[in-house]
Amino acid sequence: MQTGDGEAEFARMLRRAAMEDRTVIMTSVNEAWAAPGSLLDSFLESFRVGENVSHFVKHIVVVAMDEGAFRRCRAVHPHCHLLLPEKEGLDLSGAKSYMTKDYLDLVWSKLKLQQRILELGYNLLFTARTHNTRLFYFLASISDPIDECIDL
Repeated sequence: MQTGDGEAEFARMLRRAAMEDRTVIMTSVNEAWAAPGSLLDSFLESFRVGENVSHFVKHIVVVAMDEGAFRRCRAVHPHCHLLLPEKEGLDLSGAKSYMTKDYLDLVWSKLKLQQRILELGYNLLFTARTHNTRLFYFLASISDPIDECIDL
Protein backbone atom coordinates (compact mmCIF):
# COMPACT_ATOMS: atom_id res chain seq x y z
CA MET A 1 0.00 0.00 0.00
CA GLN A 2 1.38 3.38 -0.96
CA THR A 3 0.27 6.47 0.88
CA GLY A 4 0.86 10.05 -0.10
CA ASP A 5 1.68 11.41 3.33
CA GLY A 6 3.96 8.70 4.69
CA GLU A 7 3.37 5.90 7.14
CA ALA A 8 4.39 7.88 10.24
CA GLU A 9 2.16 10.84 9.37
CA PHE A 10 -0.70 8.43 8.60
CA ALA A 11 -0.35 6.88 12.07
CA ARG A 12 -0.27 10.34 13.70
CA MET A 13 -3.39 11.39 11.80
CA LEU A 14 -5.21 8.25 12.96
CA ARG A 15 -4.25 9.01 16.58
CA ARG A 16 -5.62 12.55 16.25
CA ALA A 17 -8.86 11.36 14.64
CA ALA A 18 -9.57 8.31 16.81
CA MET A 19 -12.30 8.16 19.42
CA GLU A 20 -11.40 7.07 22.96
CA ASP A 21 -11.97 3.43 21.97
CA ARG A 22 -9.64 3.87 18.93
CA THR A 23 -12.47 4.01 16.39
CA VAL A 24 -12.22 6.13 13.25
CA ILE A 25 -14.83 6.84 10.59
CA MET A 26 -13.46 6.62 7.05
CA THR A 27 -14.82 7.85 3.75
CA SER A 28 -13.15 8.27 0.37
CA VAL A 29 -13.56 10.86 -2.37
CA ASN A 30 -12.06 11.78 -5.70
CA GLU A 31 -11.70 15.35 -6.96
CA ALA A 32 -15.23 15.51 -8.39
CA TRP A 33 -16.78 14.27 -5.12
CA ALA A 34 -14.65 16.71 -3.10
CA ALA A 35 -15.46 19.86 -5.13
CA PRO A 36 -17.25 22.70 -3.34
CA GLY A 37 -20.94 21.92 -2.93
CA SER A 38 -20.44 18.23 -3.74
CA LEU A 39 -20.76 15.03 -1.75
CA LEU A 40 -17.89 15.75 0.64
CA ASP A 41 -19.48 19.01 1.76
CA SER A 42 -22.87 17.31 2.17
CA PHE A 43 -21.35 14.41 4.07
CA LEU A 44 -19.45 16.61 6.54
CA GLU A 45 -22.39 18.99 6.91
CA SER A 46 -24.74 16.10 7.72
CA PHE A 47 -22.57 15.32 10.75
CA ARG A 48 -22.35 18.96 11.78
CA VAL A 49 -26.12 19.61 11.71
CA GLY A 50 -27.43 16.14 12.49
CA GLU A 51 -29.09 15.47 15.79
CA ASN A 52 -26.59 14.23 18.40
CA VAL A 53 -23.87 13.42 15.85
CA SER A 54 -21.82 16.63 15.55
CA HIS A 55 -19.17 15.23 17.90
CA PHE A 56 -18.39 12.51 15.33
CA VAL A 57 -17.11 14.89 12.64
CA LYS A 58 -13.72 15.16 14.38
CA HIS A 59 -13.33 11.37 14.04
CA ILE A 60 -13.79 11.27 10.26
CA VAL A 61 -10.77 10.41 8.11
CA VAL A 62 -11.23 11.40 4.48
CA VAL A 63 -9.21 9.31 2.03
CA ALA A 64 -8.45 11.34 -1.08
CA MET A 65 -8.08 9.29 -4.22
CA ASP A 66 -6.18 12.04 -6.08
CA GLU A 67 -4.26 15.27 -5.49
CA GLY A 68 -7.27 17.49 -6.23
CA ALA A 69 -9.40 15.71 -3.65
CA PHE A 70 -6.54 15.90 -1.15
CA ARG A 71 -6.14 19.68 -1.60
CA ARG A 72 -9.88 20.25 -1.23
CA CYS A 73 -10.10 17.97 1.80
CA ARG A 74 -7.27 19.82 3.54
CA ALA A 75 -9.20 23.07 2.99
CA VAL A 76 -12.34 21.80 4.76
CA HIS A 77 -11.31 19.03 7.17
CA PRO A 78 -8.34 18.29 9.46
CA HIS A 79 -7.98 14.53 8.86
CA CYS A 80 -7.14 13.85 5.21
CA HIS A 81 -5.05 11.11 3.66
CA LEU A 82 -3.87 10.78 0.06
CA LEU A 83 -4.00 7.19 -1.20
CA LEU A 84 -1.58 6.62 -4.05
CA PRO A 85 -2.21 3.87 -6.60
CA GLU A 86 -0.53 0.60 -5.78
CA LYS A 87 -0.44 -0.55 -9.39
CA GLU A 88 1.53 1.34 -12.00
CA GLY A 89 -0.77 3.35 -14.23
CA LEU A 90 -3.88 2.99 -12.08
CA ASP A 91 -5.78 6.26 -11.97
CA LEU A 92 -7.79 6.43 -8.73
CA SER A 93 -9.39 9.77 -9.57
CA GLY A 94 -12.06 8.76 -12.07
CA ALA A 95 -15.18 6.68 -11.94
CA LYS A 96 -14.67 2.98 -12.59
CA SER A 97 -17.21 0.73 -14.25
CA TYR A 98 -18.51 -1.86 -11.84
CA MET A 99 -16.47 -5.11 -11.69
CA THR A 100 -13.88 -4.04 -14.30
CA LYS A 101 -10.19 -4.62 -13.56
CA ASP A 102 -9.69 -0.94 -12.63
CA TYR A 103 -12.72 -1.08 -10.33
CA LEU A 104 -11.40 -4.18 -8.57
CA ASP A 105 -7.90 -2.65 -8.25
CA LEU A 106 -9.51 0.43 -6.68
CA VAL A 107 -11.52 -1.70 -4.25
CA TRP A 108 -8.43 -3.69 -3.26
CA SER A 109 -6.47 -0.46 -2.69
CA LYS A 110 -9.16 0.69 -0.25
CA LEU A 111 -9.33 -2.72 1.44
CA LYS A 112 -5.57 -2.75 1.97
CA LEU A 113 -5.78 0.70 3.56
CA GLN A 114 -8.57 -0.53 5.83
CA GLN A 115 -6.45 -3.54 6.73
CA ARG A 116 -3.55 -1.25 7.61
CA ILE A 117 -5.81 0.76 9.92
CA LEU A 118 -6.83 -2.46 11.68
CA GLU A 119 -3.21 -3.62 11.91
CA LEU A 120 -2.39 -0.35 13.66
CA GLY A 121 -4.95 -1.31 16.31
CA TYR A 122 -7.88 0.87 15.34
CA ASN A 123 -11.56 0.08 14.91
CA LEU A 124 -13.08 1.22 11.67
CA LEU A 125 -16.42 2.49 10.48
CA PHE A 126 -16.44 3.24 6.78
CA THR A 127 -18.77 4.55 4.16
CA ALA A 128 -19.48 2.48 1.10
CA ARG A 129 -21.33 3.42 -2.04
CA THR A 130 -23.38 0.81 -3.84
CA HIS A 131 -22.66 0.41 -7.54
CA ASN A 132 -26.21 1.21 -8.61
CA THR A 133 -26.74 4.56 -6.93
CA ARG A 134 -24.52 7.60 -6.61
CA LEU A 135 -25.67 9.09 -3.33
CA PHE A 136 -26.51 6.09 -1.15
CA TYR A 137 -24.06 5.89 1.73
CA PHE A 138 -24.08 3.73 4.79
CA LEU A 139 -21.76 3.06 7.66
CA ALA A 140 -20.34 -0.41 7.97
CA SER A 141 -18.09 -1.70 10.70
CA ILE A 142 -15.21 -4.13 10.57
CA SER A 143 -13.33 -5.40 13.56
CA ASP A 144 -11.46 -8.44 12.25
CA PRO A 145 -8.40 -8.13 10.01
CA ILE A 146 -9.34 -8.48 6.36
CA ASP A 147 -7.05 -11.48 5.84
CA GLU A 148 -9.09 -13.42 8.41
CA CYS A 149 -12.23 -12.78 6.34
CA ILE A 150 -10.76 -13.03 2.84
CA ASP A 151 -7.99 -15.23 1.56
CA LEU A 152 -5.43 -12.66 0.40
